[in-house]
Order: sequence, then C-alpha cells, then structure tokens
Amino acid sequence: MPAAQAMSEQLVMITVQSEKLLVVARSVREVLGEKTWIPIPGTRPEMPGVVGWGRRAVALLDLARVFSNLSPLQPGTVRARTLLLQVDESSLAMPADTVSSVMDVAVTHIRPRALIDFPLCRSEVHLNGDVLPLFDPTLLLTEGR
Repeated sequence: MPAAQAMSEQLVMITVQSEKLLVVARSVREVLGEKTWIPIPGTRPEMPGVVGWGRRAVALLDLARVFSNLSPLQPGTVRARTLLLQVDESSLAMPADTVSSVMDVAVTHIRPRALIDFPLCRSEVHLNGDVLPLFDPTLLLTEGR
C-alpha cells in the first residue's frame, strides 16, 4: 500500500543523557553497542574523533556537544549504543544512551522547526505531548561551523 506508507514516516528515538531526538530509520545502517572512539585533534568541536567500523574510520558526532546542557564525551568514555548512519555518500557514527525500536509516526506530526532550538534539525515531531527534534545529518555538511 504505497498510499499508507506516505502517511507515516519510520523514525527511531534516541537519548543522549537527558535529551531525546528522532532519526529517520532508513538512514540507520546499523545499531551497535559501545564503540571506543579515537580523538582527532583539530576537528570540529561536535565531531571530536572517529570510530572503527569494519576497516574504515567513521567520523563520530557527539550530540552532547551540540546540546548546550549536556556533558560531552571525553577520551576513554563511551555511550551504550552507537548508531551508524548513511549521510549522502558518507557514514556517520553517533553514540547514544538508548535507541528505541522503529516507530511509525504520522506525517501530520512532523512539522517545520518552530519550537525547537536544536541546530541540526529542519523539522520537529509533535509526539505524545512532546516536541522533539528530527535530526538532519545533512546539516553537518552545509553548516559552516
């Protein structure tokens, strides 16, 4: 039923400390457990290093460095889960404390960003009385940080 599929978007909710956000499920290539990361000096503050995935080094996005009220990852610390995302032709590793199952969210609950102050989203999701950012990893490529 293509019409029914257009009526919802499959999303995954993640938490990083006290913050929740949503990720489009089709961009998730894999969900792993803890992954040790390697700091890379001179990188963007929100992308402090890399993780190994297969035989590749994948840039790590520390969402705690994007939210102003969270404690960033320090060398030697990890989070319980690591999402590997497909971003255009690249991969991105994103540590999280929790990752939900895939959920179908009605597209009527996904709206242009108006209430959320999270810089890496164009849309927000109104879900069960909460307004959550819908993470858009392509903004990392266009943002001049």
